[in-house]
Amino acid sequence: MHDLARRIANASSEQRALLMARLQKTGAASVSRVQPRIARDEAPLSHAQERLWFLSQLEPDAASYHISAALRLSGRLDHAALERALNELMRRHAVLRTCFVAVDGRPLQKIHPSPDLTIARLDLSDLPEKQQDEEIRRRIAADARQPFDLAHGPLLRVSLLALTPPSTTKHSAHVLLFTVHHIVFDGWSVGILLDEFTALYAAFHAGRPSPLAELPLQYADYAAWQRTGLQGEVFAKQMHYWRRQLAGAPPLLELPTDRPRPATRSRRGAAFRFTLADELSASLYALSRREKATVFMTLAAAFKTLLLRYSGQTDISVGTPVANRARSELENLIGFFVNTLVLRTDLAGNPPFSELLARERRVCLEAQAHQDLPFEKLVEALQPERRLNHSPLFQVMFVFTQDDRQAPVLPELRAERLDVDTHAAPFDLTLLVTAQQRALSAEFEYDLDLFEPDRIARMADHFQTLLRGIAVQQQTPIGDLPLLTDAERRVLMECAGSARRDGAMAVAALPLKAQAVTPELRLLENHSGDALRLPPHSIGAKTAVFRLHTAFETWAARTPDAIALVQGGRRYSYRELNAQANRLARELQRRGAGPDVPVALCLERSPELALGILAVLKAGAAYVPIDPGYPQARIAATLADCGAPLWITRQRRLAAPPDSGARVLCLERDAPAIARHSPENLAGCGHDLNAAYLIYTSGSTGAPKGVVVSHRNAVHSTLARLDYYEQPVAGFLVPSSFAFDSSVAGIFWSWSQGGTLCLPGADEHQDPALLAGLIERERLTHVLCLPSLYALLLERAGHGRLDGLRTVILAGEACPPALVAEHYRRLPAVPLYNEYGPTEASVWCSVHRCTPADAATAVPIGRPIAATQLYLLDARLHPVPIGVPGELYVGGAGITRGYLNQPRATAERYLPDPFGKGAGARLYRTGDRARYRADGKLEFLGRVDQQIKLSGFRIEPGEIESRLRSHPWVREAAVIVREDAPGVRRLVAYVVGEQEPSATMEDLSFPRSAWECSLGRSASRNTLVSSVANHPAQCSATLREFLKAALPEHMIPAAFVVLDKLPLTPNGKLDRKALPAPLPNSADSARHVAPRDAVEQKLAQIWGEVLGIERVSVADSFFEIGGYSLLAMRLAAGIESAFQRPFPVRSVFLHPTIAAQAQCLLGQEANGADVAMSAAALEAAAVLAPDIRIATLSPGSAGVSPAPWGRGHPGRRA
Repeated sequence: MHDLARRIANASSEQRALLMARLQKTGAASVSRVQPRIARDEAPLSHAQERLWFLSQLEPDAASYHISAALRLSGRLDHAALERALNELMRRHAVLRTCFVAVDGRPLQKIHPSPDLTIARLDLSDLPEKQQDEEIRRRIAADARQPFDLAHGPLLRVSLLALTPPSTTKHSAHVLLFTVHHIVFDGWSVGILLDEFTALYAAFHAGRPSPLAELPLQYADYAAWQRTGLQGEVFAKQMHYWRRQLAGAPPLLELPTDRPRPATRSRRGAAFRFTLADELSASLYALSRREKATVFMTLAAAFKTLLLRYSGQTDISVGTPVANRARSELENLIGFFVNTLVLRTDLAGNPPFSELLARERRVCLEAQAHQDLPFEKLVEALQPERRLNHSPLFQVMFVFTQDDRQAPVLPELRAERLDVDTHAAPFDLTLLVTAQQRALSAEFEYDLDLFEPDRIARMADHFQTLLRGIAVQQQTPIGDLPLLTDAERRVLMECAGSARRDGAMAVAALPLKAQAVTPELRLLENHSGDALRLPPHSIGAKTAVFRLHTAFETWAARTPDAIALVQGGRRYSYRELNAQANRLARELQRRGAGPDVPVALCLERSPELALGILAVLKAGAAYVPIDPGYPQARIAATLADCGAPLWITRQRRLAAPPDSGARVLCLERDAPAIARHSPENLAGCGHDLNAAYLIYTSGSTGAPKGVVVSHRNAVHSTLARLDYYEQPVAGFLVPSSFAFDSSVAGIFWSWSQGGTLCLPGADEHQDPALLAGLIERERLTHVLCLPSLYALLLERAGHGRLDGLRTVILAGEACPPALVAEHYRRLPAVPLYNEYGPTEASVWCSVHRCTPADAATAVPIGRPIAATQLYLLDARLHPVPIGVPGELYVGGAGITRGYLNQPRATAERYLPDPFGKGAGARLYRTGDRARYRADGKLEFLGRVDQQIKLSGFRIEPGEIESRLRSHPWVREAAVIVREDAPGVRRLVAYVVGEQEPSATMEDLSFPRSAWECSLGRSASRNTLVSSVANHPAQCSATLREFLKAALPEHMIPAAFVVLDKLPLTPNGKLDRKALPAPLPNSADSARHVAPRDAVEQKLAQIWGEVLGIERVSVADSFFEIGGYSLLAMRLAAGIESAFQRPFPVRSVFLHPTIAAQAQCLLGQEANGADVAMSAAALEAAAVLAPDIRIATLSPGSAGVSPAPWGRGHPGRRA
């Protein structure tokens, strides 16, 4: 703390005010006094004037720096005295007859020699009283918005509105309106103007001369003095303080807004006024006295607490004006003297309010002691990033005024001050508090480009609730102070409950139909607190859907010949699939499968995979889907982590089985043994709390995490679909990989209603046009896919091919509003839904039925599904207000058991439910940010951490970074997702190399061949490291191959950038925003091959548009410079459109270079570098973004047993 602040920290507020006044005058005396200048008709601008002049050049029509005041005058008005008084005011204060001209590009004040004010008069006497009031408000607003001409003036406008006929003299009524530009006026000047106007009008009305003494100085004298007088040691000391105080301050306070921040501000504003209760005002004054602070400091600290709770930011800078008239010679001058101070406060650590107030007191005292430095000079010195859509250094202002001034007392007139709304907002948000005889009233002035009036009204309620809490709980941590009103808390708890099909407000429970009540469903009801209502067309309405596969068996008995599964020419009835699954299940049991025993399925998307899933469930075990396209190292790690004793696969996968110790069941080889078993259903096995499946997601620690999903979880997920969706499933398209739990939605939703599951073939799942043909041919009614895939499907589908759809569901990534518009343009009668849910909440937990109106705004993720609760909480686990971002927590029947073998991660993410009614209820902390809209629907905002969702894949950058750091050359690594071209998102890795590598070859935990492939097998380790360090293109190739040995294709960065060091924020953390964009492409310039003919040039142009890069070599592989499956679809569509000939997506994988594609288009064979892939290899390379959910990181539960599957305890809860 500075000495000044330390000395006065314990003084009373009155003593402190006296000390500050003396300090200010001492500071003022340390520089020369303001003297009259010699040249009287011109002068330089003050620093503050220069800033406003510059802003007026940028926005000449802006009204945000206009000041208006209005008086209602009743009685006998002396028009001559009025006009003479106003002209005398202009004569006395030369600043009111000043204009601003540019000479050689530099502005100057030019002072007109004599006043020439014309009062604009308007007769409203013919209007009824109500219309008069409306016209007065309209005229005040219109006058406030009318631009001033700074170059010619005048900069003061006066209007007189007559409310009674001119013949009425004794009891006339008028409104006198003043509007003046801030460049010649400030808030202090209002008092001077009214005082002098009152004195002059009274004198002239009585026939006396002006009673006011001549002014020794004019504002122009101050402006000239400021340019030369504020220099030297005082200036340097103050500049040093502000540089230190504002070093590293965040450039923007990111308050939640109702609309995105525009590129430029219109400065359209509005105001919301409210009055604090007298008891509350008195309590705040008493608190300020006890804490040895001023009420300004108390309110400033409270306001910053509100901003913290809204934004989540703990480093907050707020602007505040100071009169800047410490010099006695300036006290009676009209002009623009006001200076702006930046009050930066550290709110970190969740301190008690009393401690925060002490911090705020110190900040205010030190700022006041250094208030002479013009704000404009500070901005000039600090050089903050300048943008047209927000102000520098701060975007929120706090203004406190002591206004005990009464309306002017004029002879034969009663004057009444009118409220004036200028409808302008110079900042995002301004809180103005006015104290009148210790009664506090307040006003939020806000930018209409950003905020809706309803949000600001709620903010005013929150501020008052917060102040009431502060008044009685000043020792409470600021994060725990009350913010919500009781009414809002009730609404939020209602919103946390389940969604209804009709879109009505969420309710606390969903009633069961009498015929739907079964012991199993009652168990769900008892567990979650919410029951499930099943639609009449659902099999579950009459039959228990207890374990995940039970409904399938019911339909196999009821409609055995109905088609359960189709892929290409292969069609399986319910009877056939059920019989085969029963045989395989018995063989699995013979080999040890049972409750909580994991069984790995390493199979391509095929009927055999669906058969395997059914069989594992029937055997009572849990299936673990493994994508065969993943690297062998990752497959082996997954098998080792889950401890699966059995592994089901096909004959072609036996050539290189992972070394996991699992027993292999090969469907072809072991077919005779399987066929010997009975085709009848197996007896029930296990408990609904046993695991049904295990899904692996990306892990931040460098290894994937296995999420254990119970039958109860999965059954709940399926029943919720039956409850919410109206259209029964006749045919369902499953475009996603079965290694992701989005497949569960399609499989068991379809089979719980006797529908057909349709699996696209290897070619179909890559090509939207072929998918559209499949939908039409198989008469599919339902599709669930990524928004990006659906956009391509709409684009490539021919006329009428999608008309058979009855329901379209989008999930896995944010749904663009434009896609909603396109859907309803193409399929106006087909409902479109947007789903959200992490794996840890059993596939989905919220849904929104889109309407055409969603095309105009961010598409929400809706409301919770049945038996599910969604809470938006702050860092202290308190519900956040409507419209304020919070972290999304999920509760209810879908919350999974936790992470396999990771009790710490489970405990971090699966938390006790503070709102739950049942014992053992838990919440899953998603890591996703969202906010409630005013209609109660949730809007997804992104992540609170660094997790990435790219093309539906859930990716933890930490897993990639950890792998990169294990390379012997890489010392530091960072991975982010970039969107350097609209719509093109890609992973980019940044690496810092070791100068003196220390690892030996034997230390490496990866195969040598994985990273030496491009340098030759005989290369030494030092040669390898040297090559990586000195050749950036070689670095990219080497690191890419290194990652491919352990990570799936969707986790391989599209570009690698070598840096000398990673950029850091002032507090030493990685500054992700400062990471540079990759060069136009990552190819080595020496190896770059430019397009050689018109075909290659056209292809290069299409590639550049799809990938968002400027330069492409015809030898670059599409998938090594940023391409992936969805972009491959766009590329194929672009090539077809440009060359007017078929170019299937498969061709992109077979011919991944421009050279090869050009030869393909010309009917020639690809050269040696482009070898045709087998169907299996193509399947592996082209896995479509399968994680069909907006998923998240996963948390943990204290109830998960250290024994991963709870063997020997089939009823164990987890």
